[in-house]
Amino acid sequence: MTRYQLLAQLLALTCAGGVPSALALTVMEDSELAAVRGAGVAFNLLNYSLSGDLSLTYIAKPATASVPGQFLSLSQLALSRSDDTAATFTDPYSLSIESRSGLPDVIRLSEPRNANGLLKWQFAADWTVGTEDSTFNGGALLVQDLQNFGGSLSMTSPTTAGVEGVVFGQTIRTDIGAVALRPRGRADASNEVRFSGIHVSDADGVSPWVLADVTAQPGIFNAVTEGGKSFLHIGIGWPTDLAKEVSAAKIVVDNITFRNDQPTFIDPVAQTPTSTLSLGSSSIGSMQVQYFDMKLRAGR
Repeated sequence: MTRYQLLAQLLALTCAGGVPSALALTVMEDSELAAVRGAGVAFNLLNYSLSGDLSLTYIAKPATASVPGQFLSLSQLALSRSDDTAATFTDPYSLSIESRSGLPDVIRLSEPRNANGLLKWQFAADWTVGTEDSTFNGGALLVQDLQNFGGSLSMTSPTTAGVEGVVFGQTIRTDIGAVALRPRGRADASNEVRFSGIHVSDADGVSPWVLADVTAQPGIFNAVTEGGKSFLHIGIGWPTDLAKEVSAAKIVVDNITFRNDQPTFIDPVAQTPTSTLSLGSSSIGSMQVQYFDMKLRAGR
């Protein structure tokens, strides 16, 4: 019997009422639906890339009749990622919902562990700041070979009365090949400042750094109004358990280099003009964020 003949027989049984009544559609109660919980969703970004005439603009102060507007813009965005074809399905992104006793549920996005280091992001954008009357073209921002290793982003709702916005948690384990600012455009490396070999992790150098914990030290992103003025607010609260030590981070920059196509720097050894100035490496062995509060003007 072919599969087509089998399907035809099943269809005939269905039409003749031969399918058991257990397969009949029934109405589910709300209590039954409320008890259903999914384990989460796993996905990957195979062959992912984005480019074209796409821009993001932050308007710091809208224009009025007497005062021009102020803005920061990233344009001609380009974003792409290389793949680990051997771990496409075994090491995906995961999106899950986690319950907390007496607290709102948490939505958590976990990144691939990327143990092979093959998932590398590339990013480029032209940046501009200015007003309606004056514009400064800053050139290009490039991020090369950004590798994330098992970090996560958690989001939930505030539990404090009268507070609105998004409560978040963030863990970070990142290596970046280079971050460069090129005033003459992304293709011209003759003038640039370059930060090479950026590494962010827990103080042990291996684990993700817990920048904010959605329960133990939650972050907040919202809009606030103080003194009749509106602000975009980003903050990280004090730890809820003061007896527990806050996670410490290790940050390392292998090299910081300034490059100019003219010999405008002085070589510290030869004492002769040079077009490249290297500041060497820089590192922070242990850094903790006990509390953070930043407000950005969203209007005059």
